Amino acid sequence: MKSSSDDERNLFGPPADEMLDELKRLAERLEVQVRYESTGGKVGRCLLYGAQIVVVERSLPLRDKVEGLAVALADLDYEHVYLSPACRELLETRRSETR
Repeated sequence: MKSSSDDERNLFGPPADEMLDELKRLAERLEVQVRYESTGGKVGRCLLYGAQIVVVERSLPLRDKVEGLAVALADLDYEHVYLSPACRELLETRRSETR
């Protein structure tokens, strides 16, 4: 039987809420604004008036928010930023999938 904590874990180990927080901190360090809005189920990065913005569908499950934000940030330069091994692995995996 699955517990609610099983639903909050992603494939890389840490709880999804912790991974989402780390990805949001990364975005902040990279000067990328993260917004939660109604987008029709999508997550994407854009440039608006010179500012990079990631828009995340607010109604997505937590795990999908993590995946979407990871994909949106994966091709940015985060090498100089300390990240947990799990977060770095997630980003590098998503980066290699989009090439």
